[in-house]
Amino acid sequence: MTIKELREKRAAILEEMRTITSAAEQRAEKDLTDDEAKTLEEKRAALKKVYTQLATAEELEAQDKRAAEERAKAEAKAQEDKTKSKEAISELRAFANYLREGRITEETRTALTTENSAVMIPKEISQQIILGLQGQFELMSKLGLRITPHAKTFVEPILSGDMTLKRITVGAANDEGAAAFEGIEIKAYDYRLPVIPISLTLLDGSDADIQGAIVALLTEHIARGLTNLALTGGTASDGVSALVPKVLTTTAASATAVSYNDLVDLLAKVKAPHSSQGVASWLMNSATRAALMKVLDQNGRPIFIESAREGEPDRILGRPVVIDDNMPDIGASKVPIIFGDLKKYILRIVQGVKVRVYQEEKFYKDNCIGVQAFVTADGRLIAKTGSYEPLAGLKMKAS
Repeated sequence: MTIKELREKRAAILEEMRTITSAAEQRAEKDLTDDEAKTLEEKRAALKKVYTQLATAEELEAQDKRAAEERAKAEAKAQEDKTKSKEAISELRAFANYLREGRITEETRTALTTENSAVMIPKEISQQIILGLQGQFELMSKLGLRITPHAKTFVEPILSGDMTLKRITVGAANDEGAAAFEGIEIKAYDYRLPVIPISLTLLDGSDADIQGAIVALLTEHIARGLTNLALTGGTASDGVSALVPKVLTTTAASATAVSYNDLVDLLAKVKAPHSSQGVASWLMNSATRAALMKVLDQNGRPIFIESAREGEPDRILGRPVVIDDNMPDIGASKVPIIFGDLKKYILRIVQGVKVRVYQEEKFYKDNCIGVQAFVTADGRLIAKTGSYEPLAGLKMKAS
């Protein structure tokens, strides 16, 4: 039976039950006869059965409706993705033609964005650069990377103050205000790479994946530039705040060599859980890694454990080693190693790396075009000095 028919049957049974009870109410004794009581009991059983059937039918109808809505959403999303894909393909084709033909055609003008004498790279390529930054560079994956859709000031919350668990004592004052959530502002500053010349001879080959080459080239240099700012090159007044000068340090016994005891002291400088396996990492450059591969513990065993499987990190004292050659070398008063929870350094990148392509005479005379990338970013260590330190550095002894 349909839901309509079941509802009608329910209404009919209820009406029949009302008729029986109303008839009894009209009599002086107001009691049901034996036949009326039997009939009423049969109607109750029939009504219960109808209610069960109706509930099942209504639930199935609701499930069918939800399934239809989900199919409609999926179809709409697929159509939207198809439209976006067509637009992206059109953009990429127009961009490739622009690079090879060296002029703005009607297709280029329709599909691409131009600013003054430069053509802006398609959004699809910009998105590939962002994805490359997230997935291809080891340090980027270890930092607290935030990709935001806009350039408004971003606030990262942090808890500060006394969070000691205290026993409740009758009559004691509640220490309100001893701890509080605060926010560390992470803003957005504009940075640019130098203009990179690309040979037109390379573009002449119809099989050359010039778009892939541009993505790889710019992704690599943006990543290098941002990690340089994040580790050593940035200043708070100039944008990205460098990590190395901000961390608390423990001093090595030597100005020129790192010992096993130095690393143990550094590990102890960072409290759990930030020093725990699965959370903490060692950060250093390639030269420092080479030096530590020669260091032995107190039992004469190497402290550096090379990975036995591809894709897994090398380890020191059970924690993974992250390599970035923007870190300082071992030397007097330098900080060549950082240890702790690297995700407590937030590197914020605004979605949409801008790339301009220049085809001006100064490039054409060298048979080149110019490509330049712009990125909006900021970075901060999320920690309050004196409350807790998620990272620490090993500072070499002064000479």
